[in-house]
Amino acid sequence: MTLPLPIEHVLPRKRITSKLTQLIMALFAGCPVAASADTLNLIKPLELKTSYEQWQLPGNESTGMAAVGIQAPISDWISVGVEARSATAGNRGGFITLGIAGELVYPLTRDWALEAGLSIGAGGGRGGAYLSGGGLMIHQHAGVRYAVPDIGLFSLGYSSVEFPNDGAIRSNQPYVGYSLPFYALLEPGTNNRQQRSPGWITFSDYSPHRHQMMFVTRGYMTDAAVRDVNGNAAPNMGLVGVEWRTFIDDNWFIRGHTEAAAQGSSAGYMQVMGGAGRSFRLNRHIELLAAVSVGGGGGGGVESGGGFLLDGTVGAQWHVTPQWFAEISAGRIMTPASQFSATSIDARIGYQLGRSAKVSELSAEEILDDHPLRLRVGSHQYQKASENWRTEPHRNVDNLAIQLDYFVSPRWFLTGQGIGAYAGGAGAYMTGLVGAGVRQEITQAVFVEGELLAGAAGGGGLNTGSGLLSQANLSLGWQLTPSIAVLGSIGRAAAIDGPFAANVFGISVAHSLNMYTPKVAK
Repeated sequence: MTLPLPIEHVLPRKRITSKLTQLIMALFAGCPVAASADTLNLIKPLELKTSYEQWQLPGNESTGMAAVGIQAPISDWISVGVEARSATAGNRGGFITLGIAGELVYPLTRDWALEAGLSIGAGGGRGGAYLSGGGLMIHQHAGVRYAVPDIGLFSLGYSSVEFPNDGAIRSNQPYVGYSLPFYALLEPGTNNRQQRSPGWITFSDYSPHRHQMMFVTRGYMTDAAVRDVNGNAAPNMGLVGVEWRTFIDDNWFIRGHTEAAAQGSSAGYMQVMGGAGRSFRLNRHIELLAAVSVGGGGGGGVESGGGFLLDGTVGAQWHVTPQWFAEISAGRIMTPASQFSATSIDARIGYQLGRSAKVSELSAEEILDDHPLRLRVGSHQYQKASENWRTEPHRNVDNLAIQLDYFVSPRWFLTGQGIGAYAGGAGAYMTGLVGAGVRQEITQAVFVEGELLAGAAGGGGLNTGSGLLSQANLSLGWQLTPSIAVLGSIGRAAAIDGPFAANVFGISVAHSLNMYTPKVAK
């Protein structure tokens, strides 16, 4: 396979010298240096991408926007993926978008290449409908990138962004970016789990990793001196969200997490963060942990300044089974550019994939576990189901939905979903949902699914009360290929303690993947 850039030059398979490179590559299964032909078919090049730029807003105002995403190639020059953008400088903390992205990279030399991309997203935040209108975001960029061996890809260029559904943001600006290519053990798949032996030839540069995905609840007890955007004493908050961790060895891990307000009077507050931590194993069942994160967040009346957040926690994890665990932790969160600060008490329930191991512990008969994943991208329309469901009750709301499913069995799956408004005058509305679903095949090509979800929602003039939301969906699907399906869905979403209630009609395209990790030790 010809790669869009000389990734083997940027990250040589036979010698990974950069600790940063090893950290980020550990997000997935690692980078095997040599394997059988069967194994080589699983090795897929991906890119973890970040960028920063300054948007010009009306009134001679600017805000710094940071982006993070992941992309996979669909041809030699073109890659596609998902991304999130969050305000981190200025005075628009909480302005967040979620979307899909595509990029074309054309090599010029061994080290230099041209890049051009398009992102379509939804969201908004502090500034409401005035800045983001209906919430639809169109972002374009073009520039050059330079490959630095063992470090990654650095980009410089020019971008444009607009919110065409009655939004006030239209801005052109330079950007800087960084991309880290890495390899994952992936292949198109179905929801059927399986095991396979790759027949490794050598493990000289390969170390398996364990991964943890979890449902998060956090309680923020704000400091007495903290004030909201109106100058009043800031309330306490309860948040819900999701987190992903990857251990780069037996102790150190990297993490990505997002949470939103679901209790209190700060509906619409949301944060997107990433960081690292260390665990200290006491025995087979208990680990102590310490972690730090940085990111962007705000909204819901919380005065987070430009949105840049610092977070630190310590806690303990109890492994109930080799896969399932529970965790409690405490910590502090603050915004250096404003007065927001709080003490947090957190609880997590999680599921572990794979395991850590030393090279000497591996053999050519190593068995890989299959983790069936499914990515869904679609449009969900909210239609009125109660009189006071939003400030403009006669208008429907159209949302962009990005959903990731993990099949724990051929029928049952866990799901995490991010949803943002792109039409209907509800810019800044976003929701994050987690839950479980069940799938039943009717024929080889037709299936039905049901989902029960809960999460946090707010913004855009939707009256979600404290932000806690529940949703139930019923879907009819058509399997176009073994890995591609189209789903139509109907459902009902309602706030737990607010007047918001909506009938939900959706359509989405789903792509199934199998991710492989070494089998969990019992």
